[in-house]
Amino acid sequence: MSLRERLEAAKPNRRTKCFVCLLLLGMPDDDREALTEALDGDLESSLITKVLESEGYFISACSVRRHRRGECKRDN
Repeated sequence: MSLRERLEAAKPNRRTKCFVCLLLLGMPDDDREALTEALDGDLESSLITKVLESEGYFISACSVRRHRRGECKRDN
């Protein structure tokens, strides 16, 4: 089996949705609006992560940054 074939076979069969997108879907409307504003604003991703953790939402700053850059696995 070639390297190309092995890499193709290693690809996951299903697409995992972005953690931030999933979090937004499960939040109350007021929290979703506040987080969306923060994500669109100037607050650092690490600070957004810390605030989310204090509210019981555990997500990495890397996931937040990837979402903000539009590099997450959104269903667009």
